[in-house]
Amino acid sequence: KDVSWVNQLTVRASMGTNGNQDGIGDFVTFTGYGKTSYNGNPGYVRIEAGNPDLKWETSRQFDFGVDFKGFDNRVSLSLDYYNKTTKDLLMFKKISQISGFSQIPTNAGSIANRGVELSFAVTPIKSDFVWTIGGNISYNKNKITDLGVWANAENKFVDGDNLYEVGKALGTWYMVEWAGVNPADGEVQFYKADGTKTEKIDEAPLVDKFKSYEIPWFGGFFTNLSYKGFELSANFSYAFDYYIMNSARWYVDNHAFNGNKPAYMLTMWRKPGDVTNIARFDAQNNPSPWASQFLENASYLKLKTLRLGYTLPQSLLNKIKLVRSAQVYLQGENLLTITDYSGMEPETSSGTDAMIYPSPRVFTFGLNINF
Repeated sequence: KDVSWVNQLTVRASMGTNGNQDGIGDFVTFTGYGKTSYNGNPGYVRIEAGNPDLKWETSRQFDFGVDFKGFDNRVSLSLDYYNKTTKDLLMFKKISQISGFSQIPTNAGSIANRGVELSFAVTPIKSDFVWTIGGNISYNKNKITDLGVWANAENKFVDGDNLYEVGKALGTWYMVEWAGVNPADGEVQFYKADGTKTEKIDEAPLVDKFKSYEIPWFGGFFTNLSYKGFELSANFSYAFDYYIMNSARWYVDNHAFNGNKPAYMLTMWRKPGDVTNIARFDAQNNPSPWASQFLENASYLKLKTLRLGYTLPQSLLNKIKLVRSAQVYLQGENLLTITDYSGMEPETSSGTDAMIYPSPRVFTFGLNINF
């Protein structure tokens, strides 16, 4: 039986496997040699430690989705679920430098990514005036399922300020927990294992309670308005619940750093009883070495583009004859960012904001003509 309000209903499913060698050179399975000179005598020296057992990392993915269009195509929805497992990850393993090299390419470990994606578009008004709204939201949960040769006796691997452990997300932060500034003497404090505070950073354990720089929630939404040749559109993007290291604060909060300082540095500790987050000028641990006070929630909402355009009426273009269509428009990019992140740019390609220059605000006036 026909359902009048359903224009299209599609169920999709797929499963497949593919290989990847991104980030690994074409000849790293071979030991490399290069010319050299020693004591005036020419010769060859090893310049690359090859790994003949190296192979592609492989991913197996299952996808299931549903697409719907209805109500005279004024409503569309797509819902997708995916489950992706990647094994034999390509990475570089640190080795003893007695060998002449500090690392060697290898396959190690596996990760799993599972998530859902929902997208929609709705046209609530459709006449001379047309209004369309839509958007998408994605949730991804990743976790390490195997560490391979990286694992220690506790099935963990620590790389700088990141912890890799079976069951945890990639990019999990691992560092000493900052406990503020001691009002009594202006020294930086850290939490010990029993929850008490100490001014000695070597008495504070590394902990993994600070989440990850991997983004679990992300997406965007838009709205389009049009009326008799006029068009107004806006596009937003967002990301939630991820944490990045604001390394700029490590420098500007450092009393030994010679340069411009933010205004909050005027609140530094001066006398016993001062309650502040800025340690005294000669504090022994200021700034502390990558402790948790420099981790910040980088969630954001951005107005990526705002565009106003006017399409010349066809009756006018018919008089010109040479022109099939013409539109004049004004567009702004990166006009607004809403975030609690204190740095210049919350949208990073890694977990550390190394004084990233913010996305530039761009204004464009243009004319599109088709002949």
